[in-house]
Amino acid sequence: FTPAGSMDKTIFEAAACGTISLSSNENLRGKIDDRLIFQEGDPIDLAQKLETLLALSASESEKLITEFRNYVTGTHSLELLTQKLFDTFYVAF
Repeated sequence: FTPAGSMDKTIFEAAACGTISLSSNENLRGKIDDRLIFQEGDPIDLAQKLETLLALSASESEKLITEFRNYVTGTHSLELLTQKLFDTFYVAF
């Protein structure tokens, strides 16, 4: 569970590996499915999110995993980071 204000790579690593992850990081709202974000410090909301995710059909679960994986690989991949570093340092020298 990732608190608000952080961009913990653990949830991105889990998503890239095909695991559904929950986060309380409000910075992710609108970027990932709302079912994957719970209200920080609210155990009732967390329990409701867990119940919702556990009740997903296999196809719904796979769709959610695919959408999250696509977000991660499209915005936080090692390939993108490498390109950003190259662009930054190439211009600097």
